Amino acid sequence: MRTSKTTTYTAIFCTFLMTFALESVFGQPVQISLVGAENLEEDFTAEVDIVFVYEVSVLNQLPFEQFDWISSREQEKIRFGNRIDVISLQVVAGTKLENIPLPARVDMAMAVLVFASHADPVAEGIDITRESKLVLQVENWGIEVRLI
Repeated sequence: MRTSKTTTYTAIFCTFLMTFALESVFGQPVQISLVGAENLEEDFTAEVDIVFVYEVSVLNQLPFEQFDWISSREQEKIRFGNRIDVISLQVVAGTKLENIPLPARVDMAMAVLVFASHADPVAEGIDITRESKLVLQVENWGIEVRLI
């Protein structure tokens, strides 16, 4: 079988893009911390999901808006089974969760997304795929990503 130059270049380019997008996940140990801002209301609790996706096909099927994910996450976990891992956390004012335990296969993730129950419901999940060391700070308006 003979391949065309276009096919070969396309394959090389796609491989380059995948490597670039996942460089930090594969290149360094991933470290994620979660902090609840001190100025959150006393009775405020935010639910935060960190979703590790292991197949590209899943990315096209996941709900990307905050509300859609939060309202259907249990069904999505069943639907995608071992093609995703989800870490679900609750955060209140002053919470500091450092070095959150991550899935054993974190280095195989094609994408890493963050969803929060209190963020703008039509806002998309936050893509942290390219980051290896970061703090997710829960604010009244949503989540701020800080690199460390």
